[in-house]
Amino acid sequence: MKQKNNKKNIYVHVDADAFFASVEQVLHRELKGKAIVVGQNGGIVSALSYPAKDLGISRVSPIVTVRKKYPKVHIVASDFHAYEIFSQRMDNIIRNHFPNLIKNSVDEGSIEISKWVNSFDKAEELMKKLQIELYQKLGCSFSFGIARTPLLAKLASGMNKPNGITILNDQNIKEKIYHMPVNSLSGIGMQGYIKLQKNKINTIGDFAKADPDWLRRIFSISMPALQKQVLGEVVDIPKQKESIKSMSRDRSFPATKNYEYLYSQISMNIEHLAQRLRKENLFTKRIGLRLRTQDLYFTQLFITLPAVMRGPKYLLAETKKLLDKLYQKDVLYRQV
Repeated sequence: MKQKNNKKNIYVHVDADAFFASVEQVLHRELKGKAIVVGQNGGIVSALSYPAKDLGISRVSPIVTVRKKYPKVHIVASDFHAYEIFSQRMDNIIRNHFPNLIKNSVDEGSIEISKWVNSFDKAEELMKKLQIELYQKLGCSFSFGIARTPLLAKLASGMNKPNGITILNDQNIKEKIYHMPVNSLSGIGMQGYIKLQKNKINTIGDFAKADPDWLRRIFSISMPALQKQVLGEVVDIPKQKESIKSMSRDRSFPATKNYEYLYSQISMNIEHLAQRLRKENLFTKRIGLRLRTQDLYFTQLFITLPAVMRGPKYLLAETKKLLDKLYQKDVLYRQV
């Protein structure tokens, strides 16, 4: 485990606000500021605007229920091609100022900005300008988190949505986050959360004070690394240097028959894997898709590509062909 000298490190996490819904509102100006959900009849909500969230609608609400209970809510079909275009435009705008942007998913990314600023005040000033530029050029709002580590910056980006900028600095961090549930931290899943709770580690503050040796014994090297990031230390976990022969990414969700929702989850998996390929400077000649049903049955297909690829648009198009072959409209699916 390699630790960086990060006394002056400043990280930013950029997160689009209700990205899919925001793109739809840009494309359909008459929907601006209104309650909208993204989805299709017979399926469930895959994205929604903040006014729709305020009504109590959630991302797994059935569209038929939304239509019946909230007749004034606008329902629009997903346009993943448009979302990919807006995501690429977001990349281009940010990279024009910060070439070291690390894209985490289709609608978020992180940047170390220590090269450009040496204080949180200057970082906030710089991010306000970027926030305005993104809105002016895309029509979508973005929230920013600024902190000493990528983990804290990501947490901060979700604390003042939409269109907010939140700073977690050395002076305010305990007051702002130590009371929050420990599973608010990215990287702590449900099983880890349950195990931490059983050992009376319920909040981020409890986690920060936990014995790192105990965390390492009970969990793995990743838990002490997460703890160090909470404490303001950036830690690199060394990767295996052997050649990477395969990559995979799974997403689990409430059981659904909805083709559109499955496709949206697959698109996020592809975005993540394409990012890994770019980061490792790798290409692929073969891709596969595996679906897990409600009764835990797996079905999968693979395809050999005509040439080595790593572009998310092409990989998603090829994966969609596999989905079209595997998908059965009367089957409940829980994982892609």
